[in-house]
Amino acid sequence: MSVKLGGHISINKAFFQQALSSRADGQDPQARGDQWMEIEMGEFFNDDGEEGDLVMIFRDIRDENRNSGIPMGIRLIVEGIEIRPVWNNLPEDCISRILSFFTSPRDVCRSSAVCSIFRSASESDVVWEKFLPPDYPDILAGFVPPLHFSSKKELFIRLCDPIMIDDGKMSFSIDKMSCRKCYMLSARKLGIIWGADPRYWSWTSHPESRFHGVAELLQVCWLHIYGKIDAHILSPKTTYKVYLVIKFREDATGLNHAETWVKLGSHESKKIAFLQEAVPAGVDGQVPQARSDGWMEIEMGEFFNDEGEDGDVEMTFKQTTDLHWKSGLIIQGMEIREIEMEGLDLFSKLPEGCISHIISFTSHRDACRSSAVCSIFRAASESDSVWERFLPPDYPDVLAGSVSPPVRISSKKELFFRLCDPVLIDDNKMSFSIEKRTGRKCYTLSARKLWITWGDTPMYWKWTSLPESRFPEVAELLDVWWLEISGKIDAHLLSPKTTYKAYLVIKLGEEAYGLDYPAETSIKLGDHASNKIAILQQDGTRMFQS
Repeated sequence: MSVKLGGHISINKAFFQQALSSRADGQDPQARGDQWMEIEMGEFFNDDGEEGDLVMIFRDIRDENRNSGIPMGIRLIVEGIEIRPVWNNLPEDCISRILSFFTSPRDVCRSSAVCSIFRSASESDVVWEKFLPPDYPDILAGFVPPLHFSSKKELFIRLCDPIMIDDGKMSFSIDKMSCRKCYMLSARKLGIIWGADPRYWSWTSHPESRFHGVAELLQVCWLHIYGKIDAHILSPKTTYKVYLVIKFREDATGLNHAETWVKLGSHESKKIAFLQEAVPAGVDGQVPQARSDGWMEIEMGEFFNDEGEDGDVEMTFKQTTDLHWKSGLIIQGMEIREIEMEGLDLFSKLPEGCISHIISFTSHRDACRSSAVCSIFRAASESDSVWERFLPPDYPDVLAGSVSPPVRISSKKELFFRLCDPVLIDDNKMSFSIEKRTGRKCYTLSARKLWITWGDTPMYWKWTSLPESRFPEVAELLDVWWLEISGKIDAHLLSPKTTYKAYLVIKLGEEAYGLDYPAETSIKLGDHASNKIAILQQDGTRMFQS
């Protein structure tokens, strides 16, 4: 068997003589999902389709020293030759790097459900190393006792929960969505006016605190709490908010509104915090909000950390305008964390056309999956602008030559999935389809489109129809001494920059005989040739003459 694209086909006799002595080297027919079988004829790379016709030949090779040979025949049925793209899996390390650069931890975890190679890649240290802050070894060095982990993924997940650093005076964690660094300064790390005077403040433990000690306000008339953190240890290019993390005793009193501000470099963010009283009408004030850890927090301000070169972030909470007595406030610390993006507000600000354009650079499978993200993604993923990019550029010309009954198509997405099933073209002599995974073009040349030696001689070949064939006619071999089948297709019709394989699509009946002799296969496109041996019938050695 040979496949040729331009140029001259030469038979490698030595190659096939070797195959005669070792039949295990031959290609065997493989079952397909459409009740037919296929045998690989070879492969080729189609660059830009400028190298002319792809010529495909299946030819029986008989030993030159043999006497005439055994007739081949009955119940070999030829449907055609199919040319379809090779599905090449990316190397696992390549997938790992793609996941690490262009996705989030959530996306990586979801990708593990795609297939085994994605599952393996999504567990690799290469991926999860990218989600860890660059200075994580320095952070872990200050953790006591040492943190043990078996993989970078395990470490990442562990760091999504706070760990104690700086002798238990600070905590560090990673935001599981954005991978940004978060810190909390404990009450011991803060400056509290009269905090060391037991008449005014009590230092005690609390079962719901992550730190060993919290500060409990006994009584003061001047409430002033402040802290600072080096911006260099925070994530760069990140907008942060600062929160005072607190609780109230049941007998808390006198805790009215306070002034708060956060300062980094020349930027200052001021707020008014209402601890116990309601926010007056027309005042933009902050009130305590419940947290998932049993504490409450009140926003103090926000800042943008560029490269961490602006020095210390200074944070102040101050209630000194009214000097009446205050009590019952419990302070755990000040938390600095990235501003949370609610849902997909960032994407909701983008025009749908922009999101459609982005999705169009993915795959059709990703487009379908993206529809589950949110309503704007669902609308974008259905748009014609997305699915137009998944269709071959010349699909209007292909459809113009279709002889299949016209189908009413309401969208480009519907058309894409319709073309994933073969449509008949060229007066029913060829079929066209799109390979679902890659979007590349596939063609099958029917037996009527092929050149079959003695194919028009009724004593050797019979033309008939089969319900399981996509074509009106198939060729049934009756009895021949010389089996040769060839076909050609203009490489320009195929998808560019694509590796293809060609397959002879056949059926074999139980009474088939004489088909166990090696046949030559070869594909040649330009200077490239792909040669193989095909053995249609492995169990027919009894038909050979000695």
